Amino acid sequence: MQDQGEPGVPNVPVVLKDGNGKQLATTKTGQDGKYLFDSLPDGSYQVCFDRAKLPPAYADWLWTKPNAGDDGKDSDADPATGCTQVTTLGPGKREDLTLDAGIRPPDRLGDFVWADTNG
Repeated sequence: MQDQGEPGVPNVPVVLKDGNGKQLATTKTGQDGKYLFDSLPDGSYQVCFDRAKLPPAYADWLWTKPNAGDDGKDSDADPATGCTQVTTLGPGKREDLTLDAGIRPPDRLGDFVWADTNG
């Protein structure tokens, strides 16, 4: 879930696909983490994010759990594919500005191993 104050991630490649998975357009997120595909005709679409192309500072980060709450604040990207579910635009639904992706740092464990030379 996106909490208040968590920053957007800039320069993330975003791919727009039609309902059959055909690539239609690409863009990158802005400095604020936002992206937009506009002037779309009626039809079915999905948005895909490529974790392998995240900016270097986020290279080992993982997708957050999708559809975990408020649609405006949770991630919509499937962790296996990086793609959202297909959404349909047309009469009665001219825009869907809730298709986003959350990333989180990986879990880590560690400390230090030493040689106790004085026993």
